[in-house]
Amino acid sequence: MSLLKAVNLFLDRHEGVQTVHGGNAVVGSIWPPGSPWGNSDVNEWKGFRASSKEEDRIEARSIIQDGGYTNLSVEVLCRNVYITQCEYFDNQLRELGLNPVLNMADIGTIEEKTQSGNYQLQLASMPSLFPSETAANYISTNPHALARHGDPKVDELLDKINTTADAIERAKITKEFERYFSYEQSYGTFWWWEVSVLAYRSHVKGVPIPHQNVQNNTDYATTWLDE
Repeated sequence: MSLLKAVNLFLDRHEGVQTVHGGNAVVGSIWPPGSPWGNSDVNEWKGFRASSKEEDRIEARSIIQDGGYTNLSVEVLCRNVYITQCEYFDNQLRELGLNPVLNMADIGTIEEKTQSGNYQLQLASMPSLFPSETAANYISTNPHALARHGDPKVDELLDKINTTADAIERAKITKEFERYFSYEQSYGTFWWWEVSVLAYRSHVKGVPIPHQNVQNNTDYATTWLDE
């Protein structure tokens, strides 16, 4: 996992927030910043914190050189609606010393390759507001899972998350899972949470604002015009 660790250390998330989203995003990990399920110190983790980015990048390049990964060709499977994010990731990998090849694909091809495991790296959106949503994306027995790891500890933590009724204890486990998966093991490189903007006129009332996936809940059954 040294290659994934190098990528995790090197990626400049804070620069990406500005470059990709014009500042309309917040650096975070598996759960959004401020979530009771996530760690409050994510921005202090190596690779995530802005204050040590240069030191982290030096360490990342050392991992690449020492591991013999310099100029390694890596195929990056990327959904075709994420072109801006994919281009940023491509540039970051090149700065790290790798030779990425972007494979832009539609959602059907993405699903097929995900299930078969026919890819090296995949850039995907993996939002999780609630712990019960998390298992499908990370459990090793799901052929559609976006994160591949083969680590029984991950599955064990996910099982505890889904079977623990006590909210306080559950939050402890979700934080342990987040730290272990995204930071200690670097099984996935998590970037940020995009802040979406829904614009509407002042006389439009009752507009539903989902906390996640703003394309959802758009039947506007509660919406009315004050005219």
